[in-house]
Amino acid sequence: MGDLLSILIGLIFILGVSIPFFPKESHKYLGLIVSVFPLFVFFLTVSLLLDLQSGTPILIDSGWGFFHGIEFSFRMDGLSLIFGALVSGIGFLVMLYANYYMAKYDRKAHFFSYLTLFMGAMLGIVFSDNLMVL
Repeated sequence: MGDLLSILIGLIFILGVSIPFFPKESHKYLGLIVSVFPLFVFFLTVSLLLDLQSGTPILIDSGWGFFHGIEFSFRMDGLSLIFGALVSGIGFLVMLYANYYMAKYDRKAHFFSYLTLFMGAMLGIVFSDNLMVL
């Protein structure tokens, strides 16, 4: 299930880059569409937190690295899962609120793109295993 979380974090980055290219007809409900991914991340982090045994972190290695001994990997322990749930839960609520607050704003797609990329960066910071990945 930890692999699914790393895939969802990657999809959040892809979503953030692709939001400005959504059709204009979908901009009315863009916040509702985009807020589905943080909701999935929130429920996944909470379920991982409830299933986590005390003191045993979940390590996800990608198999490739930048230098010898420094691999692109994620670490999920109790504290990082709490912060991941906090970032994704607040991100979900902000996107829902911003959808209605910014209903008449012309550049809503750019706002949601920046917000999604920021949330992906925060999740990357929370779950990074080493300084190079951070």
